[in-house]
Amino acid sequence: MVFHGVEVNGLYGNPAQASDPRNNNTDDDAFDDGEEDNNSNGVVDPGETDPTRKEDSGDEDQDGLQNWEENLSCTLWDVADSDFGGVNDGEELNVTHGTDPCDSFVNFATSINSWNSGSSLLTLQDSSGFNPNGGEGWYNSSGNLIPFSYISVSSQSLVGVSVGPGVGVTEALNRNGSFCHTSATAAGTLLTTQQYCDDDYEDSDGDGLADWEEILGVYGWFSNPSLVDTDSDGVSDFDEVFDFTDPN
Repeated sequence: MVFHGVEVNGLYGNPAQASDPRNNNTDDDAFDDGEEDNNSNGVVDPGETDPTRKEDSGDEDQDGLQNWEENLSCTLWDVADSDFGGVNDGEELNVTHGTDPCDSFVNFATSINSWNSGSSLLTLQDSSGFNPNGGEGWYNSSGNLIPFSYISVSSQSLVGVSVGPGVGVTEALNRNGSFCHTSATAAGTLLTTQQYCDDDYEDSDGDGLADWEEILGVYGWFSNPSLVDTDSDGVSDFDEVFDFTDPN
């Protein structure tokens, strides 16, 4: 139950709006206003849904999760792949995937070898986790992440870095998205990049096939996600799948 005075002065959602004190189900969804505003305080608190908007019912983005379920979690009710990592929210939450639908990024960290301010060149101990086509990276300054941009990767160096590391900063990070999975798949080699891809395509054995792709037999054959060469024939699971042979 939500008191009439609370309803008429309600500030639900964005833009804020009041609920209708003459209707116990303002948005005409599956839940009464009092069920959505559990503490009857006129705003949408964590763990509550909006009594003035009908998006609480149904599956607007068709990701397999009800809108109200998504409103109670970190996923978006109107975006099928909330973290834009390549796999829909409902599939990520499935036991066969077990990945985070809200965060597609995996941190890659490496030590800084040197910084050349004249050429804007940042040399790293290991540059393999950075996008060859440029992007954004971060300096780890005592736990605070300071962003910088770069144009490309050359050997172990980032080229065209926008700003150098501050005094005492010894570590650079990249929070990679799915670029490494896409690029490496096209190249046919994932051993050096797959482990830094977004968690939507987590690949425990580094063979180029995501764990869930092996478990579900996405390409027509099942294989062991913890073995690079499931049938021990000298050909990796990835190569067998894309050569149309059975990896198991």
